[in-house]
Amino acid sequence: MSYVEFCSERTHTAKKAHICDGCLTSIHPGEKYLHIAGKWDGDFCTAKYHPECREYEEKVNYHTDSRIDDYMILHEVVGEDRSVLDDAPEIIKARFQREKKS
Repeated sequence: MSYVEFCSERTHTAKKAHICDGCLTSIHPGEKYLHIAGKWDGDFCTAKYHPECREYEEKVNYHTDSRIDDYMILHEVVGEDRSVLDDAPEIIKARFQREKKS
């Protein structure tokens, strides 16, 4: 289990392109995204997410019957078991389809 010392999550509008840590696709200028910063297990980390990728990642980690012991980033979960996308919103499925074709 991870130990969280602090965590801040804020919504921003992208002024430049970023990569979503959840799906590994682009966050385009003008799109809303979440910027997360915090200290986990003694390490300071930051991340940027499409809001729906973050929401689904949390659902997969915390709200399923097969809850995993350690929190996993969405693309890691999908890499281990693509069936996780069966219940995902269509926008997330589309992002992983683009990633798979690349």
